[in-house]
Amino acid sequence: MLLGEWVDQLFTKVFFQPDDDLSTKTMESHFSRDLKVRVNGVPLDYDKYKSAILNGRAQNLYSIQSNQELLSSHDGIETVGSGGSVAHISTYTEMDKKTRLEKQQSTVTLATVAVLDGKKVLIELVEVQRDA
Repeated sequence: MLLGEWVDQLFTKVFFQPDDDLSTKTMESHFSRDLKVRVNGVPLDYDKYKSAILNGRAQNLYSIQSNQELLSSHDGIETVGSGGSVAHISTYTEMDKKTRLEKQQSTVTLATVAVLDGKKVLIELVEVQRDA
């Protein structure tokens, strides 16, 4: 599987499908415990990022509108110790579960993935996000 496709599937399972248990299990199995994240310049570790996602999912429903891979360092990573990065630009809708109000969001992500203990994991993420 191409690196960009793997990251797309990861984020779809974490954010855009309705099953909270699947989202949590996906984070626990495919986010490095040493994950380093920056969202709009704010640093987050694994626990803070996971908590932010769970809180966001509790309050909102997310639906992807568009997603485009901008650039990938290479096509795939399969061997232990290998890694790579991929950038995407996406738009999505965030709907408040209580008020049903919707807002459009745009985001650019740069995800770095490595193969650790025989599986692909997200090790770094930089995200720039704003209202569309």
